[in-house]
Amino acid sequence: MAFPAELFDHAVSYEVKDGIAVIQMNQPEKMNVMGQHLNAGVQVALDLASDDPDVRVVIFTGAGRAFCAGGNLSGGVASGGFKARAGAKVPPTVSQAVRNLRVGMYSSDMLRSMDKPTVAAVNGACAGAGFSWACACDLRFAASSAVFRTAFASAGLSGDY
Repeated sequence: MAFPAELFDHAVSYEVKDGIAVIQMNQPEKMNVMGQHLNAGVQVALDLASDDPDVRVVIFTGAGRAFCAGGNLSGGVASGGFKARAGAKVPPTVSQAVRNLRVGMYSSDMLRSMDKPTVAAVNGACAGAGFSWACACDLRFAASSAVFRTAFASAGLSGDY
């Protein structure tokens, strides 16, 4: 099955060659921050890699100068917690925020539990949720330009993913 990049606004690319699946976060202008399209695309790419008997290893990386600079704090996954959506009929709840977080965590769970080795190729900024993704991989290789930061506390969030 071909990866449907257009469904995820091309935020993620997926390619398989010689038994190696490469999942690349593809929003370099935004430092590959985790938003809805990016996380959903990563989840689908991980499912494809897991189900493909020809894939022997998964490389997970980011385009541009960042691996992933964390959650999108300006309207993405990380900021969705208790913020009421415009026109929402039901006020946000703690249970809803926890449920949304757990759905979003699927990608980290897949990186940890996949029966194929996963490798984070960290090329630059790796913070927050991106840091969690890198830690969920079996191996991490970092360029000399890589910078790691947990960032959760400074953004007022609990550690997640």
